[in-house]
Amino acid sequence: MEKGLSASPVPIANQAKEFCGYMQRNATATFDLGEKLVQARDMQDALVIQSDFLLDVVARRSDQEHRLVRDEGGDGGH
Repeated sequence: MEKGLSASPVPIANQAKEFCGYMQRNATATFDLGEKLVQARDMQDALVIQSDFLLDVVARRSDQEHRLVRDEGGDGGH
């Protein structure tokens, strides 16, 4: 998919490629969460791991949204 996007003459191809990168990083982070949860010592440790992950997800999404909106030249309705 990435090869097709980079070869596309359509201006949105760069945004689609960047979005695919975001998706890949998010999927990797989710798999990393699974690995950490499997290694949790107890339920409290698992809740801390999950809480940290969710805080990171919110921060990452906010950053991704700001970058996408900036690259589109809009304000995203904000």
